[in-house]
Amino acid sequence: MIILIIVAALVLLYIIFTFLVYRFAFYSPVGNQNDDFDIPPVLLRHSDGEKIRRMISEMNEIPYEERSIISRDGLRLRGRYYPSGREDALLCLCFHGYRGTPSRDFSGGARLMMDLGCDVILPEERAHLKSEGKTITFGVKERYDVLDWLGYALETFGRDRKVILVGISMGAATVLMS
Repeated sequence: MIILIIVAALVLLYIIFTFLVYRFAFYSPVGNQNDDFDIPPVLLRHSDGEKIRRMISEMNEIPYEERSIISRDGLRLRGRYYPSGREDALLCLCFHGYRGTPSRDFSGGARLMMDLGCDVILPEERAHLKSEGKTITFGVKERYDVLDWLGYALETFGRDRKVILVGISMGAATVLMS
């Protein structure tokens, strides 16, 4: 009888632990992680916070076209398209990091790509910002989203269009997995 109680208690602890890990790491409710200016403290310690905030604000002021795709599992994924105005421009698909935002993660890089004459698409990964979904899968499903965005880009802008896939943190892992 005592062994059954111990086993039941261990199973219950395991279930509670698993649920807490899911809620902390994988579940993505709408909240501060969707705020461009909720900058991780580690970035503020090692750089100029005001410069980061200014770059994010400048990024958000650049006109863009909203784009969206439907993922393989039926989620509407949204993104921002920044056209250069050139038909032969290199197209950069830039994927942000874990609980990141495209404006925060690419406030410097996307601007540099645009200054170099590239078209830029900043997808909002599943369970982030306006994209649907509640679970972040660390690339397991997001890798297919990258391929879907690539397919969308080639279908929309032409199969002969040169495309570069760019990622930061989890976005880089996702790009590599795709």
